[in-house]
Amino acid sequence: MANANHVFGIYTASHQAETAAEELIGAGFEPFTITVLFHDNQQSRDFARGKNTRPPKGTAHGKDADAALEGSWGLQEPATGPIQGALEGALAEMGVPEEWPHGNVPFGKALLSVECRNPADLVKAKEILTRAGAEETGSSVPDEPDPRNPANMAQPKATT
Repeated sequence: MANANHVFGIYTASHQAETAAEELIGAGFEPFTITVLFHDNQQSRDFARGKNTRPPKGTAHGKDADAALEGSWGLQEPATGPIQGALEGALAEMGVPEEWPHGNVPFGKALLSVECRNPADLVKAKEILTRAGAEETGSSVPDEPDPRNPANMAQPKATT
């Protein structure tokens, strides 16, 4: 997923993120390409289960799943140190650049990300996220994509 192209938006209310996910699915995006991160891991898990979307990395299982999204609760694991929250891993998997202002998610907002397979999907997804009420949208593609120019899309790395 590191080479995938994503469009993401931040929502002030969970129902807006739910509307955006439903509109994306209705527009032909596969549910497994959509990830919604809420400030609470359980809410993220419940949403993914209910909508058949991809749960954010670290929120569904593993030692991060029950820790706070950001921070460690101060718990120590003898072999690995403090338990880290899932925020960093989830954002990376969702294609959200480190410099994007995602800091509001732990404070009650929802972040939706959709993986796009072509430039036209990038444009369509951004329109849907905006229409559903995203207060801010972004993309893992540095410049606004031109749907007629596939060169704007990240190319998957060849595997041997």
